[in-house]
Amino acid sequence: DNCKSTEYSTMKSMLLDLQNQKYITQENENPNGDDISRKKLLVDQMFKYFDADSNGLVDINELTQ
Repeated sequence: DNCKSTEYSTMKSMLLDLQNQKYITQENENPNGDDISRKKLLVDQMFKYFDADSNGLVDINELTQ
């Protein structure tokens, strides 16, 4: 309740960066590659994680599990 919008944004960015470092470097991707490619790969990985039934869609049931 006491979290400001700027604090939330900072925390979100830090968490995304940590997630990116953990999974991208584990897969031996080039950690110095361009930022947009790494972010796209991260989003693709997150989508695959949440798409539990692999139907290409993330529905409310998958998000709440």
